[in-house]
Amino acid sequence: MTLPRPQARRPPGTPNGVVRLDGPGRVPCLVALWNAGSGCSWRTRTPSSGADGIPQALPGWKMASAGSDWLTNPATQIEWGMGFMRSV
Repeated sequence: MTLPRPQARRPPGTPNGVVRLDGPGRVPCLVALWNAGSGCSWRTRTPSSGADGIPQALPGWKMASAGSDWLTNPATQIEWGMGFMRSV
């Protein structure tokens, strides 16, 4: 199954760390999943599992394969999460 690639971007005038998944590649069910798991927050760490970020990667440092800024950049976390979903 091939998942569409969302546009991960920070809208002009929004605070650092705010990302919208929009455009033709929007995947509402994935957004709902990430909202349930992390509240779609790049800062989220689940205490019970230690999973990090928007896609709740475990361990979080796996997201470094999408970019060295994985800890602070929601677009990098989304890119990694989409790649992970395409690989399974």
